[in-house]
Amino acid sequence: MKTQLLYFAALKEALGKSGESLDYSSPLTGQGLLELLSLRYPQAAETIQACTLAQNMEYTPLGEEIRPNAEVALIPPVSGG
Repeated sequence: MKTQLLYFAALKEALGKSGESLDYSSPLTGQGLLELLSLRYPQAAETIQACTLAQNMEYTPLGEEIRPNAEVALIPPVSGG
């Protein structure tokens, strides 16, 4: 299965890229995706774990399965003044 990941804000800066393609073989939930990426990118694990997910432009609960060929945006918390 393949999913297109999109990174925004602080996560985009921490990883130095705006996204990537992820290939995986077994079903993956939103929480599983965050855990997988935290292991892959330990320098950004705290930011990754704080992200909200949107799958195909709709917010997705972390317990929901990532659909094959989905576009998944990882949206970190944003603060401002």
